[in-house]
Parts: sequence; structure tokens; C-alpha cells
Amino acid sequence: VTTGIYDQLAATSDAAPALICEAASVYGTLGDELGQSGTASLADTTAALAAYRKSIALDERAISIDPNFVRPRRGLSINQMKIGSVEMETDPGQALKDFQIAMQRFDALPKAERESLSSQRLRGVLLRKEANALVQLGDYSEATNHFTEAAELYRNFAAADPHDLRALADVQVVLIDEAIGFDTAADPALAAAPSERRRNLAAAEKLLTQALV
Repeated sequence: VTTGIYDQLAATSDAAPALICEAASVYGTLGDELGQSGTASLADTTAALAAYRKSIALDERAISIDPNFVRPRRGLSINQMKIGSVEMETDPGQALKDFQIAMQRFDALPKAERESLSSQRLRGVLLRKEANALVQLGDYSEATNHFTEAAELYRNFAAADPHDLRALADVQVVLIDEAIGFDTAADPALAAAPSERRRNLAAAEKLLTQALV
């Protein structure tokens, strides 16, 4: 990804918000290639974080010019989520904070934008990522609440359109992640009582069975 030409165009004092957003999008894509978690990348997390923050700075500049421009406001949420995803590898506590900021930015979007299908999918991803961070921090009860909300959201999509394979896949991902959470909670190293371990393992098995249906 080449950013030079976009840097030059966006740097002009009269750059339009749409052009600045294009530059922000380029930096977001660059961050993905440098080190987005869970996908093929160059595994350069430091450079990836810098690219995502540059994307956020550009979106903030676009908003300062046109506060009603929805695209950069959505970009703020997405890139904050990507930052949290990178941080999950080493600092789930900070990752949770960034996922929560991303959700706050999502909630600040106009109602029509929040309720669009693509935005509701984004909300589901944010809920799942928050849940995964909560699992790593040992807050299994709150993680379960987030997993349940995300799964219900995707199940509603699937019920509305049984041919929506993406929604079905999203449900499966949430169930598997939640099962991993229960399996983590059952780890003897966490000093769980034997009865609690059995309950967590049974819950994990049930979720994995549902995911395979």
C-alpha cells in the first residue's frame, strides 16, 4: 500500500473531507497488511498500530471539517477496534479499554447508521471481542453476557434470512469463542472448585455441539 500521494493530497489546507477519508482508509488497509490480528500479515504490530492511529487522526480531521460526515465517524470505531485486536496478543486489559472506546464511538453514530445491517454486524463483532478480552481478564460472567448478546444479534439475522450464510458463520464463531471461554474458566490452575469445573466443561461441550449443527 502506497500512502505518499494520499499524504500529499490530504495535507493541503483545502482538502475535502471525502479525500481525507480516502487517505484514512489507505492507512487502515496498511495497518491490516502490517499486523492485523487473526489474518495473514507482516506481523509488525508496532507499525500496524501506528497506521491505525494515523487513520484515526485523519478521520478526526475530516470530522472537524464536517461533523455530520458519517463515514469518518464509523472509521473511528473500526480502527479503534483494530487497535484493540492487535493489543489482545499482549495486553487484554488495554484491548478491552479500546474495544469499549470503539463501542462508545459506535453508539455515537446516527440512529439510521447504527441500525443498518453492516453496522449491526460491526456491533456484534465488538461485543464478541469485548467478551474475549473479558475472558482473558477472568471476568467470565460479564463475558457470557456479551457472548449471549452477540449470538442473539446474529441469530436474528439468520432467522430473517435463512440463506444468510455469513450470519450463520457469525453465530458459529461466537459459540466457539464462548466455548473456549468456558474451557478457560475450567482450567485447574484457576483454582476452580471441581463442581464448577464440571459445569464449565459441560457448558463448553454444549456450545461446541450447537456450533456444529
